[in-house]
Amino acid sequence: MIGDAGSGKSACLRAFAQADKAAVYVCHDSAQKITGLLDAITRASGGDVAVNSSLSLARARLAEVLKHKRRIVFVDEASSLRAKDLDKLRGLLCVKCGCPLILAGNNDLLRTIRENSDKAGYACLDQFNSRLIGVLNFDELAVGGDGGPLYSAEDIRRLYEYGGIRLTPDAVDVLGRICRTPHSGKLRTCCDVIRALHSATQVIDGGQIDAALIWRAIGQLGLPAAEWLPSVCGDSAPLRRVKVV
Repeated sequence: MIGDAGSGKSACLRAFAQADKAAVYVCHDSAQKITGLLDAITRASGGDVAVNSSLSLARARLAEVLKHKRRIVFVDEASSLRAKDLDKLRGLLCVKCGCPLILAGNNDLLRTIRENSDKAGYACLDQFNSRLIGVLNFDELAVGGDGGPLYSAEDIRRLYEYGGIRLTPDAVDVLGRICRTPHSGKLRTCCDVIRALHSATQVIDGGQIDAALIWRAIGQLGLPAAEWLPSVCGDSAPLRRVKVV
């Protein structure tokens, strides 16, 4: 699963893991070595790990935990994994343990798996790519093709029109543009903006959210869309918030 920050990858994986007891979800730390990742998968699978375990011990413990079990392993934030790390995961999880593996990350992950196999250290990806079933690229889907964009006006309303507050057509358009724009924070930005606006007196009194209110909220919250989606809206008056008792 490939997508820019805020595309919804993590939310999808966590929701799936909560719905399916056979799913094992871990979030990779870029400062973590492959041994630490294997230990994290072992813990998430209900097994015990040794302190400062070696790679061979981490592999053995994980193989023992997953033996004869139906598991599907989700590794989130996998962009920093090297080619050799990906091959180790493939060999242990997919081949030895028979567990499907889903990786989620940004385009750095996609570049790694598509690197020319003649490059030093990347030859091992031949086996990885020969077993790769498919790539779900949120960034490509967001732009839309013959089937339209991933986040249609109907989808935007379904996600962000709640609590009796209506989205005006121009508000739906702005939220859709955010969802389709790289580096803007995408769904995460939209969620933060709508959540903030639901506590603004202008929205509560008027019962709706328009584009001007969205731009003001983006600016006041300091969200990345302010840089990647410049607005000509000149109304910068502070949003008044309801006092919560």
